[in-house]
Amino acid sequence: MKRWLLALCLSVSFSAFADDVTLIPVYTPKPIFPMELKNAGIAGSTRVKFVVHSNGSVTDIKILKSDNPLFSKASKKAVKQWQFKPWQVTAERPASVVAVAPMIFAFGNRPQLPMDINAVLAKLPCSRVNAQVAERNVHQPAKKLHELSVFSYVSRYLSEGILTTQISETDRVALQTEFAEAIPQIIERCGASPGAFYADQMPERVRALL
Repeated sequence: MKRWLLALCLSVSFSAFADDVTLIPVYTPKPIFPMELKNAGIAGSTRVKFVVHSNGSVTDIKILKSDNPLFSKASKKAVKQWQFKPWQVTAERPASVVAVAPMIFAFGNRPQLPMDINAVLAKLPCSRVNAQVAERNVHQPAKKLHELSVFSYVSRYLSEGILTTQISETDRVALQTEFAEAIPQIIERCGASPGAFYADQMPERVRALL
């Protein structure tokens, strides 16, 4: 089995990919911040190891490091529920992979992304994009296009999701830049085909992660 290092932000959904297998979340509920620690103003993190099987299931969950037993309990409870998109086992694609996910329990007021944001974006029609762009043009023309939720959600998904160590920070930034530069073209394409899927108008490398 191969071992991957993954990073989890509790406020977002995520994706991961490597040379042979793409881990795409199907159901990945976020750990719940223990109320006892939250009320006490205690933040921290855990480091969780688990095995992802080709049918998308997760087993063999172990806490490698934790700042508090309550964080450990919350992390294990969440990971036990996780499901990933199944993949076909081949000579290049193993039947299971070992993943290690750092989980951060921190305070902040930034709105959370839906845990299934990648699935939502994959099925979002261009008409929704067109509606947001039209609303912005009429009522908030000074607002930057990348600040519209249909675009900012994609950018956050790319920047805050689980990424293997095989994906460098430079590559991650490149994906965000590629998407940002494609926004005018995406708007043009969606305007011409409101019934099409928004994801189909994205750059291929971005679309592959949804």
